[in-house]
Amino acid sequence: MNLTLPTPSIRVCVITLIMLLSGCARWVILPDRSNPADAVASSDSNTALPAAAVESLAVDADNPDASQAPVSVARAFLDEARLLLAEAETSFEEGDYHSTEFTIKEAQQVLLDADQLVPPRIRLETEEPRTEVEMIMHEGWLRLREEFERLWNAANALYDQLIPYLDISVFETGVDQGSEGVDVEAMNIALEEALETAPGSWQEIRDLLLQMREEERIDIDMGLESYSDAAWKRVYSAVSYYTNRGREDFLRWLERSGRYQHRIEEILVEEGVPRDMIYLCMIESGFSARATSRAGAVGLWQFMSYTAGKYDLQTSRSGGLFDERRDYVLSTRAASAYLKDLYAEFQAWPLAMAAYNSGEGRVRGAQRWAKRNRTGQDYWSIYRRLPPETRNYVPYYLAAMVISKNLARFGFSDVAYQSRFEESYEIIHIEGPLYLKQAAEWVGTDE
Repeated sequence: MNLTLPTPSIRVCVITLIMLLSGCARWVILPDRSNPADAVASSDSNTALPAAAVESLAVDADNPDASQAPVSVARAFLDEARLLLAEAETSFEEGDYHSTEFTIKEAQQVLLDADQLVPPRIRLETEEPRTEVEMIMHEGWLRLREEFERLWNAANALYDQLIPYLDISVFETGVDQGSEGVDVEAMNIALEEALETAPGSWQEIRDLLLQMREEERIDIDMGLESYSDAAWKRVYSAVSYYTNRGREDFLRWLERSGRYQHRIEEILVEEGVPRDMIYLCMIESGFSARATSRAGAVGLWQFMSYTAGKYDLQTSRSGGLFDERRDYVLSTRAASAYLKDLYAEFQAWPLAMAAYNSGEGRVRGAQRWAKRNRTGQDYWSIYRRLPPETRNYVPYYLAAMVISKNLARFGFSDVAYQSRFEESYEIIHIEGPLYLKQAAEWVGTDE
């Protein structure tokens, strides 16, 4: 029998209702997570839910077990997450990788629900319970915090094992329309073979990028000097992918770049954006103006319709041919404006890139979590709180950049670049329908 898991908000309501009916949930106050204002308040406040519950306890001395009510709600979330992770592990062992990914994400969402209830470790370690009831709750919270961290790390570890088996060849959320189907099993085998013959080492990639920065061959500040060994290994994995299993895709992107690169770089510089931001365009669409994602993002820079409208790109409401997201000049200017706005908010290009890929709200939420737990708010401190596809965004960007600037070194000396697109045109506005035959006659060409 197939069971459909309830949404997070329904889970909260069901668990709370059960506990209220059992008479043990007198002091549980859960935020309405569907209300952004409430969610922000519960995330940013210095009196997060569990602490507020502790401070407002008016426990009946004759019923000390009632103090365990909030702990029981959080434990119910953790129990559900544990079951989901067990299900994900089973799917992974059976080779059902897409089900594994879905179930891991579901488990992570349940854990985030629990994280709204369980106080941060630093608060638990500094609190001094005054009464017997508070001591009981404090011990319960400590155990749950340890269990939460164990399950969260287990979910991330399982996803790290899963990554090589997922189809991430187009990190570009855009997929060329009309592209052929993918033999997932063959790709998985190819990836395993490629990883065994990956060139060089992560230290070599690190040293090369740092050298390029010193030689001013990189014009964007990615904070490379602060990367941990684990971060560099992720960058190396991305380089290994593009030079092995993803080599054909990457070669095709390089070939297409000949058509647009010169003008895109000019526009980026004109708009005050680092020239090397062109590699963001590369991993978004592979330099395909026809790229369209499953979510509806379109064009070289993969704009969603809402964001396109925000930055003055006109789109056809009826799904017709007219869509300025496919115009490489207009879309590059719009992407430049958007990236500058993101940088102004997050003050770091890696965070701006993450927001470009997943949305500003995801990055803000991850930073609120980091603030609440008193951890760093840079990309590498919060990346595990970002959607799975965004966690590898910066590594793939750096991989695309380092390979493109060192083609021969990475075995791409045979690139047949497409002809450079020359802007020899004039825009003419017409007031009504026009036959293409008539237009062709005016400009002296075939239809």
